[in-house]
Amino acid sequence: MGHEAAGTVAALGAGVSGWKVGDRVTFHSTIFCGECDYCRRGQLNLCDRRSLVGVSIPEFRCNGAYAEYIAVPARCSTGCRIR
Repeated sequence: MGHEAAGTVAALGAGVSGWKVGDRVTFHSTIFCGECDYCRRGQLNLCDRRSLVGVSIPEFRCNGAYAEYIAVPARCSTGCRIR
């Protein structure tokens, strides 16, 4: 559960730019590699190494956003700040 979520940035990983602690954000629930042929064509839903936040299907399983904290790669941000 928890594949559609919004939250507040609590911490940033090394090398992350464009965001700051306290930003209210949302993210793409497909965690994609950004490197395979599908990703390079913008077909993120077909990524060879994808997982899906909040989906329990074993092939794509990734804990959901009902947790107190969740880590999401910066590349998976929607670029959407919530006001």
